[in-house]
Amino acid sequence: MFSIGDTFHLSPVEQHEDPVAGNTKYRAKLIDVKEGLFVIDPPVNEDTKKTGFFTEGTQFEVWFVGKDGAVYSFHSEVKRIQRMKLKALLINNPGREHYTRIQRRDYVRIQASLDVAVHSVNDEFPPFVTSTIDVSGGGMAISLPRGCSLHGYREIIAWISLHLEDESIHYINSRCRVVRVNQSDKKSTRDSCSLQFKQIGEHDRQKIIRYCFEQQRHSRLESRNR
Repeated sequence: MFSIGDTFHLSPVEQHEDPVAGNTKYRAKLIDVKEGLFVIDPPVNEDTKKTGFFTEGTQFEVWFVGKDGAVYSFHSEVKRIQRMKLKALLINNPGREHYTRIQRRDYVRIQASLDVAVHSVNDEFPPFVTSTIDVSGGGMAISLPRGCSLHGYREIIAWISLHLEDESIHYINSRCRVVRVNQSDKKSTRDSCSLQFKQIGEHDRQKIIRYCFEQQRHSRLESRNR
């Protein structure tokens, strides 16, 4: 499910704070697994790139991408701080039965309207700006403005504007394969195009997965409060 060197994403849970609403995000590498414990290197703030300071008892919501491409989350806390030559945090591993399987990153999509700039690979058509219909870690569907068509094109280059819940903005660049152009039967509805991320940095893919994960958490929270 996971391997040494995998990235864990952590959100500190303050006392009386709703873990879903927490905004500060950290990432850490898994450096060892012991009985009932994960050993991780000191977590780094994803925005400031500074190492966080945590004490024993600090609680986290943790998530990681498993080998099967699914996102798993669990609640954890700092059990011990290792202060040897290699500083590390020991956080509890609640066990697989307590992991929550969130999604399969390449297949499960969420509906989302993100700004996208579409460019030709070889300057075969003028760039245009549109929005996504849905998105996942494996690809997206976009709305095609009137007068713009991707019929006959195998690949395009896309720039995606991604707004995360911590108010940070990231511009994701990917070379995409044109999977299918969907023509609308209604004049009032635009055509759409399904795209697969073909060349994308793994760090950028992780940001998209994080965005999907955050949106799913918000949806679950809203459903719970109805």
